[in-house]
Amino acid sequence: AQALVPSYALLVAANFAMGFCTGGLSISANATLARTAPKGQQGAIYGMSNSLGSVGAALGPMVGAAAATAMGMRAPFGLSAILFALVVVWVAVMLRPPSATEQRNPA
Repeated sequence: AQALVPSYALLVAANFAMGFCTGGLSISANATLARTAPKGQQGAIYGMSNSLGSVGAALGPMVGAAAATAMGMRAPFGLSAILFALVVVWVAVMLRPPSATEQRNPA
């Protein structure tokens, strides 16, 4: 949405909406980690998740600035949208419910 806004006021509103949704997403991600992490490894997995989130928070502005410089100010928003869509697909595939066969015959 941010790539398409015509004014700074709408950009601020879109950033607010994104921040609001991201806050809810982090809670959902932590709940999913708690549900799917093997017993005894939750701390290591939470640590890895937070470390990777910090790396993303550090690299994101640098990559976004490089994209904006090379391709224009709207480019980081479009690239972010593509990355978010890829993550949605990846998570949907990784968290699919087990099939009836897998439930009857656990490996």
